[in-house]
Amino acid sequence: MRKALAVGIDYYTNVSPLHGCVNDSFAVKAMLDRHADGSVNFGTKHLTAAGPNDLVGRDELRQAIES
Repeated sequence: MRKALAVGIDYYTNVSPLHGCVNDSFAVKAMLDRHADGSVNFGTKHLTAAGPNDLVGRDELRQAIES
């Protein structure tokens, strides 16, 4: 099975927040998940960080990449 990792980070601790990265990652995940006929395309893992209570840490990201 093919695998993909979609990461969308709008919130960073030491940098000004971004806008739209989380939404874009949802769109990429939806596009990769299925073919036009509905059959499975990629097994897609999804990580997002939209605010200060929803951070993606370095260890979590590294584990997602390795898996």
